[in-house]
Amino acid sequence: MTSYLKGAGINVEKEGNKLRIFPLTDKEILKMSNGAIKDPGALLRGKNLTERKDGLFDPEVTGGVNGTQ
Repeated sequence: MTSYLKGAGINVEKEGNKLRIFPLTDKEILKMSNGAIKDPGALLRGKNLTERKDGLFDPEVTGGVNGTQ
């Protein structure tokens, strides 16, 4: 659950039995990031569904179609 919250820009810290939530800072987001998506409109090539460089499914930035990064 905490990974989903971090993906949404929410930082979660546990203090005993309590959870504190607050927004991620720009510095924390840059630390988690692999770089900017330069061409968000470039999704997949329609003919064979291959990834496109600088697009949403760029293997170097997001980990490709599987989204491993």
